Parts: sequence; C-alpha cells; structure tokens
Amino acid sequence: MSLFGPPNISKLTARRDLEGLVEALSFQKDVGVRVAAARALQALGDTRGIQPLTRALQDKDWRVCDAAAQSLAAVGAVEPLAGALHDAVTTPAPPVRRRNILRRSARSGSGMSGRFDRFRVAGQV
Repeated sequence: MSLFGPPNISKLTARRDLEGLVEALSFQKDVGVRVAAARALQALGDTRGIQPLTRALQDKDWRVCDAAAQSLAAVGAVEPLAGALHDAVTTPAPPVRRRNILRRSARSGSGMSGRFDRFRVAGQV
C-alpha cells in the first residue's frame, strides 16, 4: 500500500492483496476507500476477510456498515450478521441506520431470514 495518498483498491484487488484491502478498510481519511475495500473483500471471497468485515459493521459511516453487511451476506457469513443484528436490536436505543442495514441484509437471501424472523416475532425490529 502506498505511503502517500489513499490506497488503490483496484490494484490491491488485482493483486488479490487481502492484507492491503483489510488495511484499506480502516483508512479513516476517505469513506469511499473503506466502502470499496469492503466490496473488494467480498469479490475476493477469502474467509479471512470475514473478521475485518465484521468489525466494519461498527464503522462510524453508514455506507461502510452497509457495504460490510452486504459483503458478509454475499459470502454467506451468517453468524456475524446474526450477532450484529442481535446487538442492534437488544442494545438500548440502537442506531436506526445500523438496524436498517442489517434488516436489508437479512432480507437479501443470505440465509438469515429465519434468524431475522426470530427477532421480528419478539417485537424487537
């Protein structure tokens, strides 16, 4: 990764540089880089990207949370999404945007529909 300027996600993806993409996922100066990194990790399909994407669900920018949730759903990482959904609906005053992102991911055909229904029946979402 470059020492100056934002990481080049296209080059990192072309090189299949998982470590570089994970580092780019926490590049605080540019939300677009973080979003692109989350999408690129999905494209790589490497299970080592699940943990960093799970951490990205806590990003301060909803677009990064959204990209991370969609990436996790696309690679079938159901457990991290279920855990994040549980946290979002059981914490006092959960952030609305995170709950909405996780709802969308739950409805995306990622295999989470049963887990989502459990929360809906409980009246938590």
